[in-house]
Amino acid sequence: MSLARLALSVPFALAFSLPLAGCSRNAEATDEKHTEAPKPAQPVATQPAVQQHAAPAPVAPAPATNEMANDGLPVVIPPPGSPAPTVAEWNAVHKEVTVRGSSSKGCETKMLREWLRVSCHATPGVTPTEVRTTTSSGQKAFVGTFGDKTSAVVQVVQGKDYTADFKWVSAAQATATSTLHVSWRSDQQRPTFYFSP
Repeated sequence: MSLARLALSVPFALAFSLPLAGCSRNAEATDEKHTEAPKPAQPVATQPAVQQHAAPAPVAPAPATNEMANDGLPVVIPPPGSPAPTVAEWNAVHKEVTVRGSSSKGCETKMLREWLRVSCHATPGVTPTEVRTTTSSGQKAFVGTFGDKTSAVVQVVQGKDYTADFKWVSAAQATATSTLHVSWRSDQQRPTFYFSP
């Protein structure tokens, strides 16, 4: 090949190859820009959530069995549901409840759970002879005469009234009757117990 032809072909070849090389580099740069992976987000430091718990409310201690309130009755009179107390359970109760008019008649008055017992004993010159239920609203009641003692055992239930007639006889054979009232109206917080007259 002559020198003149060689001189002509080299610049032509260079001129043809340089733009291609530039295209190739630009394509690679473009590919690099598009294929570059995004940087992962930096983790944000978070504080653990502090759980706040309300302090437990103080719990009042349950009243002791047979604990009495200022009105002379148990602090708590539960709803009906327990069996009538046994004689041994009654004997274990040492404090009496307030039943107006009972002391002058020689009557012992006790409460255990929802149960009231009024037992009237003989006093000098006067002996109890009979007791009977006269009014009941469906609550359980037991009455009876045992030697020289008469007793009424009745459930004390809010919204229900109960009455029982007690009879005494004097040494001169005169008789007297008094009525035991067990009253606990629905609109009252506490029951009332009394004898009349």
